[in-house]
Amino acid sequence: NVLKKWLNSGKIIREELFIVTKLPNTAMREDLVEDHLKQSLTALQLSYVDLYLVHMPLGLQPGIGPRPRNEDGTFKLDPTTDILAVWKAMEKQVDRSRAKAIGVSNFNINQLERIQKIARIPPVNNQVELHVYLQQKDLQKYCKDNGIIITAYAPLGSP
Repeated sequence: NVLKKWLNSGKIIREELFIVTKLPNTAMREDLVEDHLKQSLTALQLSYVDLYLVHMPLGLQPGIGPRPRNEDGTFKLDPTTDILAVWKAMEKQVDRSRAKAIGVSNFNINQLERIQKIARIPPVNNQVELHVYLQQKDLQKYCKDNGIIITAYAPLGSP
């Protein structure tokens, strides 16, 4: 509601904002990509986002909470995750004007290469943990060489 009110006030126009949302780990299935973006758009009261990211290159079991865990505390992985099919579904969101651009988060070089081999629309962004203690120089070089912008999270380090 706040975003909608701010835009309606005329103090800022939509084009001056850069809105990013992510496909959650529990939606890493081709048939869930569009539904989750539509949910985000409804919650934000927007018709599109500027960037839609795949949160991680692995999926968690859908339908049992945001971070489903096994009894031993490990994450409950979804063995049916097909990152290439998910990427194709992400591309459709650009085609349908729900996202201006698509990218990834927490992907390594091998995972990026797999996507780039099949991508009609390549990832424009890779959001990764990046700081003085985790510089990921090879990943930085790969992304730079391939036109993928890195967004650093935890730039001051993480516990």
